[in-house]
Amino acid sequence: MVSDVARTVARARRRNVEQSKLMAEDENRFEKENRAFYNRVLAAYMAIAKRVPQRVVPVDATDAIAKVTEKELCAWWRNTCSPICIL
Repeated sequence: MVSDVARTVARARRRNVEQSKLMAEDENRFEKENRAFYNRVLAAYMAIAKRVPQRVVPVDATDAIAKVTEKELCAWWRNTCSPICIL
């Protein structure tokens, strides 16, 4: 799923701050990375999606949950069950 990196990381950082108050372990090593790291990760996944579209399908995660789910199911169906699916 392709989402707004800044919002996604901010949400994860807030979640980790709350969880760290309850747990002794710190599981936020990825959230500590900078924006350049996330841009490289996104670029790498998009390159894979371009190279192997039957295995990696970018889905815009900024839509409503129902729409994202519909897109995911359609992509899965198209790649595993049927050659025809209209997005």
